[in-house]
Amino acid sequence: MENQEQFRGGLLPTPPDNRDFQFRKLFGAINTSLFPDNFIVRNPIKIKNQGDTDFCTAFALTAVSEIQEEIELDPLWQFAKIKQLEGNWETWGADLRMACKSAVKFGSLPEGLSPYHLDDKNRDFLANWANWDSELDLPAQYHEKKTYWSVDNGFEGFRMALYLNKTAILTGVLWCNEWTYSEGGIINKKGTPTEGHSLAVIGWKTINNALYLVVQNSYGDDVGDKGLYYFHRDLVDKMFIFGGFAFVDLSPEEAKKLAWSLRIKIMEKIKNILTKISIALNELLKLNNYDRIRT
Repeated sequence: MENQEQFRGGLLPTPPDNRDFQFRKLFGAINTSLFPDNFIVRNPIKIKNQGDTDFCTAFALTAVSEIQEEIELDPLWQFAKIKQLEGNWETWGADLRMACKSAVKFGSLPEGLSPYHLDDKNRDFLANWANWDSELDLPAQYHEKKTYWSVDNGFEGFRMALYLNKTAILTGVLWCNEWTYSEGGIINKKGTPTEGHSLAVIGWKTINNALYLVVQNSYGDDVGDKGLYYFHRDLVDKMFIFGGFAFVDLSPEEAKKLAWSLRIKIMEKIKNILTKISIALNELLKLNNYDRIRT
């Protein structure tokens, strides 16, 4: 590994949330044995390099979105928006769901409109959303996602979502440094896990009569197979522990009708009512305090 570039991860565990839309609700059970031996949603627009930053969620997210939007998008702006949702740009890394939320709430900025690059600004500057002109939010809105759906974890769950939705999947793996410079990007042995790392799944491939998941990494195009890696199905089931999400062109209202149970719908309505009551009480408290000051 001497003189070889070192990379970071930056992926945090995905907190559980029973409000996630479950992808299997869209299609039900599918026999994946009928799928072809090789399948690629679409070739990457560009393989990028996150270097030693903790921006992997933003790089993987924009890679997934680029396949749908058919335009190069800026992961640096995306990471700042992820941190804006979190409310703290100093915290390390991010989780998959928060990354997805940034694409739904803010969209994604076309690369050509970005004023900054990794080679001229440091991590802290780029992660702080206050350093980005708010006017950039407008063109980013054009690339907003409608809803994100939780994909069944594991090799077959990923294959089902890829083939039926015809778009890439945002996921993550316990990355092992031994994999970074693997020959041809083929990974069929477990190494020593270092940290969580986010990836974009773009398809699967048959290599020596075995099925491998095809992922787009963010370590540049001079590693792996020009930036792509191939994970044996057994490793996917063992090491891809962060879940996965796919974007679907359905509105939140349509998604709730399809994916939410009656219990979740009732709980969400109660939550919204309590939120409105809390806001009303706070406003009333402000008025009472104002009246006391005046008198």
